[in-house]
This record gives sequence, C-alpha cells and structure tokens, in this order.
Amino acid sequence: PVLMAADVLVYKADRVPVGEDQRQHLELMRRIAERFNARFGKTFPVTEAAIPKTAARVRDLQDPTKRMSTTQSSEEGKVLMLESPESIMKKFKRAVTDSGSEIVAREDKPGISNLLDILSAVTGSELAALEAGYAGKGYGALKVDVAEAVIEALRPIQGRYTELARDRGELARLLDLHDRRGRHANEWEDWPWRRLTSTMASDEGRREGQWAKQRRACNCSPRSASSPVCVSLTRCSRGSRASSFPSW
Repeated sequence: PVLMAADVLVYKADRVPVGEDQRQHLELMRRIAERFNARFGKTFPVTEAAIPKTAARVRDLQDPTKRMSTTQSSEEGKVLMLESPESIMKKFKRAVTDSGSEIVAREDKPGISNLLDILSAVTGSELAALEAGYAGKGYGALKVDVAEAVIEALRPIQGRYTELARDRGELARLLDLHDRRGRHANEWEDWPWRRLTSTMASDEGRREGQWAKQRRACNCSPRSASSPVCVSLTRCSRGSRASSFPSW
C-alpha cells in the first residue's frame, strides 16, 4: 500500500482506476496526501477512486463470496492473463452458481452476479440488458458466453505477449528504450521527485530554525541530537510547557 501510494502521489494523479478491494489502500493514500499537505503546503492532490460500476470486485469462480486472487484462489477459481482458451472455458463451465434458474444480478445470487459482472465488463453491455437477454435461458448458456467473451478480450494481449516472447531482439530494444526514457526523466529539472525533496528540505530548515530559536529562549537542551524533545518532557527549565515546542 505504501509503495502504491508513492507511485501515484509522485505523479500527482487526481484519479486512479482501482477495484473495490483497493478502496482501503486508496484511503491510506488520501491520508498521506492530506497529512503531507498540512505539513509542507499544498503539494499533492487528494486522489479520488475511479471504481467501475460493474466488476469492481471480481469473485472467485469456485467461491463467489470471496474475491478472485492470484495467490489465495484455487487453480479452478482464478483466470490468468496468459491462460489457454481451453483452460478458460473449462473453468467457467465449472464455475459455482446459485440455487434456482433465474439469471439476475442480486445479492442472494453471488455466483450468477459474478458471471454477469464479468460479461458486462468485457463486452460493455449493461447488466439490465444482459438479464433481459438471458430470460428463459439456463446457467450453462451464460457460462459458455462469459468464457468466450473473456477469451476474446484476452486474445490481443496474449498475441502481443507471444510476439515479444519470440522476438528477443525487439524485447531488448523496448526495454532499452524505456530504460533511457526513465533515466532522461530523472534529469528533468521539474522531475516530481526533485520538487518533492526541495519542498521537504525547505520545510525542515524552517523547523530547525524554529527549534533553535525556542531552545535559546528557554535554555533547554534536547535529550539527544536525534530526539529534540524538551528535557523535562512536561515543562522546560523556564516553566514553558514542552508541547509548545515544534512537533517532529
């Protein structure tokens, strides 16, 4: 979560496309931005989540009460980007569904809701239109349609991956190209990291000056150079409360 926050904040993104399961991480990012802005001045936008209306949390195909995860889901419960069409079809055909035969997206039908969400996301169709289209049809037809739609959505990604994997020269060229772009970006005067460290250094210098001024005023000394806290913790040698000192 912290690395995710750093990647987003350093480029000052104001909206981030995430799934529902990333909402907590985004809240952490927002708190970091707010606290940084409060201390160093307006630096980062407080990022908003761009959560899709459908498939915001893709569910495990074998346990639709849980989210699909590359690490926690079973092999039958997850679909991988480079998975073969035959394997994808098999997994969707074996997907756990719900009691009854009605194909609708409802809280009491997590299995069917998950399949409809996935189909809506990869085809761009509205859930209401999909529900109407499957009126009177069985679960088997829905599973096959979802599998075929996912296979088609992944086909160009898998095709491009195969091209790059076979052409090692092109892959090396692209890696070198983006490596040089990254190195060049670090040399920009307005590179976000340069602006950020400059802002922090200016503020730290101001706070050091404030601390030195107050320390001279009361003849107190910090317990150590790394811990600039009033000696008495509650009152300095001249009776001033330690809480009046700058907070690190």
